[in-house]
Amino acid sequence: MGAFVPIITSYLNIKIIDFISTKYDHQITAKFNAAQFFIKSIFIVSLMFFGIKELELNIPIFISCLCTVWFTFHVMEGFYTNSLIENK
Repeated sequence: MGAFVPIITSYLNIKIIDFISTKYDHQITAKFNAAQFFIKSIFIVSLMFFGIKELELNIPIFISCLCTVWFTFHVMEGFYTNSLIENK
């Protein structure tokens, strides 16, 4: 759960970024990329609560895995969005 959910979320975000970059201006794409950081932060905190309280997962392992995967994929999404903006 600590790696699977952030990967699926990042995949969906990439698809949304592709859609936005083809339909709208590159400024809207950059604004969406910035806004998704806050949206995903709220989502990650919710996942932490669910994993710790409801599923009773091991806290240090779960949080370190979740945060590492989330941050890595968020940086990758940022580079991907930047490459879309530069290509326009």
